[in-house]
Amino acid sequence: KYANLRGGQGSADMYEIQSMINKMPKYKREEANLNSFLRLAEDCMKAYNSGTVERAVKLEQDMATGFDSTGNRIGDNMKACVPVFVPQNNGPIFTPYQKLRVLIL
Repeated sequence: KYANLRGGQGSADMYEIQSMINKMPKYKREEANLNSFLRLAEDCMKAYNSGTVERAVKLEQDMATGFDSTGNRIGDNMKACVPVFVPQNNGPIFTPYQKLRVLIL
């Protein structure tokens, strides 16, 4: 159908041309929406791969339950929080929002 317009192998009637033109803005909107979802997914993956999300979630879970992932009781919650509030060597830097979440627990 579109080969008629490009290759000149016959003539496209006006309805096909009008239909093709009308579909273009819709395609552009859909493409823009998909691109925004892809950017959002990329940003989420960057945040997760930075290491802060996984460590913050683990710490939140440990503090909320009172036990670590091996089943041992957490004796002092403040010692568990030290990696969040004091950056370690080459460790992830936690955002103020993540620090606040840990303080609330």
